[in-house]
Amino acid sequence: MSFEKVDQYIKELEAIKNYDKVKNENTLLLTKVRELESKLSSERRKVEELLQMSKSLEDEIKVKNKEIESLRSEVRVRDEKIKKLEEELNNLVSRVRELEESKH
Repeated sequence: MSFEKVDQYIKELEAIKNYDKVKNENTLLLTKVRELESKLSSERRKVEELLQMSKSLEDEIKVKNKEIESLRSEVRVRDEKIKKLEEELNNLVSRVRELEESKH
């Protein structure tokens, strides 16, 4: 028998000797893989939910920004009206003073 054959038989005997140990390790590793796959799936679902929430919040922000811009525009228009009314009031007060002075 050649040295290579003996070496091969020794390797096969070692493999047979360690079969139960390797099989148990393999089973444990497969269990861990399944657990990790399950966790990964769960985390992917969470990511999808968070992405949906993020999109929903972004849409809500867009709506709120439009409302804010509309309110800003309304405030500008009102500010302009207030300025005009203040000018009119000042003019009227001036006119009343003039009339009162001319009356005396």
